[in-house]
Amino acid sequence: MNYIRRLLDDASLKTVLSGRSVVDYPNMNFENIDECNAFLECYGYHALDDAEEVEAIRQEALVLLRSVILNNNVKLPKRLVEVTDMTQFLFWASSTKKSAIALWSCSLLRIMHTLVHCHSFFNEHYHRSIREQIISKIQSHIVRNETGIFLGDIKLSDFQTRPLKTRQSVAIKLLHKAENISADIFDWIGVRFITSYRFDALRVLTYLRKKNIIMFANVKPSRSRNSLCDVSWLKKRWDEGDLNDIRDSFEDSEFPKSDGIPAANIHSNSNYRSIQFTCRQRIKINQNNFQPLRFFFPFEVQITDRKSYLENKMGESSHIAYKKRQLIAVRKRVLGVLYDKYGSIEE
Repeated sequence: MNYIRRLLDDASLKTVLSGRSVVDYPNMNFENIDECNAFLECYGYHALDDAEEVEAIRQEALVLLRSVILNNNVKLPKRLVEVTDMTQFLFWASSTKKSAIALWSCSLLRIMHTLVHCHSFFNEHYHRSIREQIISKIQSHIVRNETGIFLGDIKLSDFQTRPLKTRQSVAIKLLHKAENISADIFDWIGVRFITSYRFDALRVLTYLRKKNIIMFANVKPSRSRNSLCDVSWLKKRWDEGDLNDIRDSFEDSEFPKSDGIPAANIHSNSNYRSIQFTCRQRIKINQNNFQPLRFFFPFEVQITDRKSYLENKMGESSHIAYKKRQLIAVRKRVLGVLYDKYGSIEE
């Protein structure tokens, strides 16, 4: 009975009973090294067999802690840097005395836990082929010539593809989320259409549907967001004038307050204007053993007009401002009570 009472305060059970991530608890709850060893093995790592892999993850976590969460001028405790036994860190993290090594151990473990889940098997092993199959299907409809960039007969201001994410960027993204699993990364691959007019953003969307470039049955509804085009406004005025009049007046119409389910990202600015959604495409890989491999892989599509795109790059809506808000949240989450002393770092 005492064991049950003790575990009711443990992060392991609270993740189930309270729906709270283990990353957000102030400490672990192990009474001895044997419990730490059992936990580590249940996690999936054997203290001896996987020691080299675990140490590589610890070193990567130290780099991220020094250079991203903090900066290279912050001196970490000697034991945090030199001790390689993970059971010792788990035991230190279980201390309720809030010693320096206990607090730093918690921070290190939060990062290590996240790095472990930064992997995407399909992305790591087949990224080139996945990217080629997704991007080429779209790019086959993009025409670039001396008069501009076109999607069918729609003139684009630009068409962009997202560069490959680094492990550090994935870790930071996961650390600002309540969950720390790679399944929460939906934008390993992304494309952006930038149109000349807001109305043309809808034309791009309908073109993608009409030409069956994107399978909208495979769109993830909870990641769909429209802060660019007020569909109700368009429906009311569709029969009131010709297409050119609608397009011109639509430029000065109000933006929608919400249309569809907004993306759950507290660090995004409400003034960021775009249509964006996540879709999945079925990927076909021919392996070396001639066994076909088939799976669905997510990618993100963003559509915006030139004016909104430029405004999105400025002020609180900019990617730089977004990353700064994200990093502050990550520092608070990783450092815990250490944030007051080490978190407010000038960039």
